[in-house]
Amino acid sequence: MNLKVSSRERSLLSLDSRNIQNETDPNFWVDFRTLEVLERQTVRFEISNRARSVFGKRAAENLNPGWAPHFYDSKKTELNRSEASLQSQAVLELLDLRRESQLNLPLGDVPDLGNILVRIQRSASIVVSEFVDLVRFHKSAQGLYHFLNRYGTTKASLLKTLTGIQLAEEWSRKHFPLLDSQGQIVDSASEDLRALRSLSKELHEKIKNRLDDFLHNPRLAEVMQDFYITLRDGRYVVPIKTNFRGRVPGIVHDVSNSQSTLFIEPQEIVEWNNQLKVTEMEIEHEIERILSEVVKDSQPFLRAFETNVEIITRADFLLASSLWIEDWKRVATVAEDLTATGADSFLTFEGLYHPLLCLQREVVDNSLSWKGAFVLTGPNTGGKTVLLKSLGLSVLLARSGLPVPAQKATVPSDLRGVMADIGDDQSIEENLSTFSGHLKVLKGMLENTRPGDLVMVDEIATGTSPEEGQPLAQSVIEELLNRNLRVFVTTHYGGLKTFAMTDERCRIASMSFDKAHRKPTFKIQLDLPGDSSAFEIAEQMGLPSAVLNRARSLRGEMNEDVSLALSRLEKARLQLIEKEKQLEFAESKARERELKAQEKAKELDLKQREGLGEEAKSLLKSLSQLRDELSTSVRSATSVELGQGAKNLFSKISEVSDEIRGRVAEKSSQLGEDLELHDNQIVGDLWVEVDGFGVGRIVETPKDFSRGAKTPVLVLVGDLQVGVPRSKIKKLSREKERHAKTQKALTDTHKEKKLGAPVISSTAVRPSSAGSGSLLCDVRGKTVEEALRKVENSLNEIYRTEEEILVTIIHGHGSDRLKDAIRGYLKKERADLSYRTGSWPGEGGDGVTVVERAK
Repeated sequence: MNLKVSSRERSLLSLDSRNIQNETDPNFWVDFRTLEVLERQTVRFEISNRARSVFGKRAAENLNPGWAPHFYDSKKTELNRSEASLQSQAVLELLDLRRESQLNLPLGDVPDLGNILVRIQRSASIVVSEFVDLVRFHKSAQGLYHFLNRYGTTKASLLKTLTGIQLAEEWSRKHFPLLDSQGQIVDSASEDLRALRSLSKELHEKIKNRLDDFLHNPRLAEVMQDFYITLRDGRYVVPIKTNFRGRVPGIVHDVSNSQSTLFIEPQEIVEWNNQLKVTEMEIEHEIERILSEVVKDSQPFLRAFETNVEIITRADFLLASSLWIEDWKRVATVAEDLTATGADSFLTFEGLYHPLLCLQREVVDNSLSWKGAFVLTGPNTGGKTVLLKSLGLSVLLARSGLPVPAQKATVPSDLRGVMADIGDDQSIEENLSTFSGHLKVLKGMLENTRPGDLVMVDEIATGTSPEEGQPLAQSVIEELLNRNLRVFVTTHYGGLKTFAMTDERCRIASMSFDKAHRKPTFKIQLDLPGDSSAFEIAEQMGLPSAVLNRARSLRGEMNEDVSLALSRLEKARLQLIEKEKQLEFAESKARERELKAQEKAKELDLKQREGLGEEAKSLLKSLSQLRDELSTSVRSATSVELGQGAKNLFSKISEVSDEIRGRVAEKSSQLGEDLELHDNQIVGDLWVEVDGFGVGRIVETPKDFSRGAKTPVLVLVGDLQVGVPRSKIKKLSREKERHAKTQKALTDTHKEKKLGAPVISSTAVRPSSAGSGSLLCDVRGKTVEEALRKVENSLNEIYRTEEEILVTIIHGHGSDRLKDAIRGYLKKERADLSYRTGSWPGEGGDGVTVVERAK
């Protein structure tokens, strides 16, 4: 998967680290050897492979820590820490936008301007296809601008990263109309072009008509090889049998392979063909003149085009990066930039993993934090090198303006350079052994690093005897620490383990090994040294037991005190892990109890509301019955029988009834109306409010709610039936419901009077029976051109019958491009029709346009 290193980079690999450093960002540097071992080329390939345009691909191929994404080498600019954080956040916001709304930046058809801008700058000529590319590119830039304004308003980092798109509206207004939908210069581009093309069309028709007469002349039927007209060298000819050459005077332009057919330009159309040829040449010259005007007019806008190239490059790079990170299927984060002076601040990663390995298989994440030196021990094939590479690559990604593969990351601000020694530096050409190659890299680290830099060494001072390699390794680490560098080393040396446990500037850790199953776990154990588990691995690999037993006897028993200390440390670690699990379990239970309490409170509140309503209804019903009985008695009794006491009782009951109603209303007002819509409340004929459409009634309920917020519900809004997600509907207040029902009654009455027949719902299909009705034309999600074609077809239905027909065009809101284009077309082109917005909430409001015949 690794891409090849360029010849320039290979030449730089042979230079010393200081010279290489000068080729990179002075505020953040990394030598090319480190970039190679940390697999920068693979990262470039992964991002480039997901880019949509040549601009994004080039930016990915130019990816370097400390530099902003760029397409032109001349535009190379530094990327400081705050800009890197902003760009990383923008990548994650793009990922969120895709997950939340299934939206991507509109970069699917961005042409390569190549040398077009250079030629415009030099006043050189361009051809029609290049002008088409220039227009397409500018439309893409405008589309990106409108997309960000429409959907990116909540993505602050994305907007800030991609700010500055130049609309160049003056250039657009003048040059967009010069091209038709097939990418050709339109006749109206100039009066001369219109006249020349008109003449050309006339000549074409004259020649074809004359040749048609020629082909259908019975006297010439025997000389014709076939009855068709064709072109040779841009001139019209007819196929004549070779043996009848003398019967048809004219110019021979071609002969068939079989020599049996001559392609002859009859003499009588030669002059017309000459005129046509001249006219076509004049058309080409006129188009060249128009394009030269385009070049001249475009020169003042060159900076605008270059700015848009830079922004689209950055946009495509961000999009490709977000697609790559999405494929990790793991959490990613923006590295925090910790302000620090000296190497006294912690480099921290929580949940760190390798982003390239996770594309191939499941990986184990690890957490670590240290200042000074980090000494990692443990078995072979236990994951030490992978963790080292994960750490180094994450630092490079952070300084490249990309999210890092971790749950949380902190990179101190004084970490301004990285050097790594991973792998075998043996070189026959340079007469270097493995050990000599490592020493050369260590020498470069001591000479060229600055305080705060990160140096990483895999198997430090390996390739020589442990008796000499171990003290050399310790001495190098001590010197690096004395220079205030951050150090990460892996080792099998026992002496280095003791050094790391006794020097307060160091932190030791190990990769754990499951001895029961004889396999590594790839999980880090902080503050605990580990052995190499060489015998266990050798046993798993099938070495003879006699060989292993002899090896154990030669090694001798481990120091009893060290063995006891390690045993106690391991026991304490396991106890700590168990306590952490118990604490997590307790926290989980507490959260469950809190949620249950909240649900109980909500349930109690609901019961109180329901109880109040039922009690009030029952009481009012009893009082009403009692008052009706008394009223009957009063009407049937005489004044003597009634008596003053009964009158007073009737009056009192009425007063109490009114008082209870007032108290119920007051209590309901205090509680407030619960507008939350529960699944069991979604029933047919329920009035609801639909986001983006207004008020409607549910006409079909879901069979189940297994899809949660995405469960589709069919709602009738005016005359439109729309399927909307469960999350887009909510209950109406009583007042809104009364208003909606009143509005619907008025609308229905108006339609009955105006149309004289029930409304017929249809989508771009005419009602089967003649008569008044309504057509629906749904153009949501279509381009402007597609929408206008569909609208025009639907509007033609208005005149297919004498009855009045309404056409309801559903375009939604979106960026208002569809709405503006449709209403602009109706205003300018269709004076025979009148239009209005939909009534709110009955017909969808400003999201629809209702069209009918003009009165």
